[in-house]
Amino acid sequence: TLSDPSITLTLYGDGPKKASHEALAKYLGVADRVTFAGWLDHDEVIQGIHRHRGYLFPSLAEANGIVMQEAMMLGVPVVALRWGGPANLADDQSAIYVDPTSEEAVVKGLAAAMDRLAFDPDYAETLSVNARKIAEARFAWDKVAKSYSENYADILG
Repeated sequence: TLSDPSITLTLYGDGPKKASHEALAKYLGVADRVTFAGWLDHDEVIQGIHRHRGYLFPSLAEANGIVMQEAMMLGVPVVALRWGGPANLADDQSAIYVDPTSEEAVVKGLAAAMDRLAFDPDYAETLSVNARKIAEARFAWDKVAKSYSENYADILG
């Protein structure tokens, strides 16, 4: 199951699997819809995320999800797996979660979420506003610093 042909995807970062991902995009016939942006500095990545309708974050190995927090602070709706840290950062009114019950379910869920964001601007805007509210309440640097300080104080007794 693929998302609508008008939807594009930008992948940020490099690594040993970049060439195989590019080859996979060609094999699947979606290479014209996928941009491999490569390694960019933080500000360029944030600017790129801000230009998009949504941020796809399908990680099964993320303990926290700082990039998800950054997207939420930008008011960019996030599509994430209901797993690990990202599952604790938002709710169903501020992000689209896909349950990782199987590879097929994830692929279908991600495609459906991308379509929904692309073709339901009111829903995307609602997620955006709700995500930004959560981010401002929980992820602003002053709030994070206070939380760390309180946790360290608890740990140290």
